[in-house]
Amino acid sequence: MAGRNGKKVEVIDDETGPVWAAKEYMCSWLMSNKILDGIFLFNVHIEVLRRSNKLLLFLAAHGHVGEAEIEMIWDSSLGKHESIQKLIYELLGEAAELLRAPKPLRRLLELVMKQPASSFTSQHIELVRRLTVLMLQNGSQQGGMYRNGTDAFNSQNAKGLIKSYRDLQATR
Repeated sequence: MAGRNGKKVEVIDDETGPVWAAKEYMCSWLMSNKILDGIFLFNVHIEVLRRSNKLLLFLAAHGHVGEAEIEMIWDSSLGKHESIQKLIYELLGEAAELLRAPKPLRRLLELVMKQPASSFTSQHIELVRRLTVLMLQNGSQQGGMYRNGTDAFNSQNAKGLIKSYRDLQATR
């Protein structure tokens, strides 16, 4: 339940009853206790993944999902059953829509594009499409967020992404 200022969440503790925790505190606690590691490194189980989507989205929305977390989540899909891979790609796609910084999006796209095209599934293609659209939208709507410095994202890069997406669709 949100507090008056909208920044607190009520947490019910079995022993002490309701307590209030700020969003930033919750994010810090989740990160310092390596909760994502527990989900994506030590116990990659389909039901745990299904139930973790709100947690991942919460962290992404509050700026606590960076390149390292993206790599860890991506790596957790490698060599796994197709149902687990599909779920992880869906989680990454949903989280990508909430990421505040361009670098994690870029890193995710790099990881996807490192895969050989012959190994791409429809989930890979959907993830590339989703990332391309997000990067194009964010680049134009946020004052060129993806065009600054080393994160250059210009019309030439956009054309390359669109061509890559079309090539992937043609191979399917």
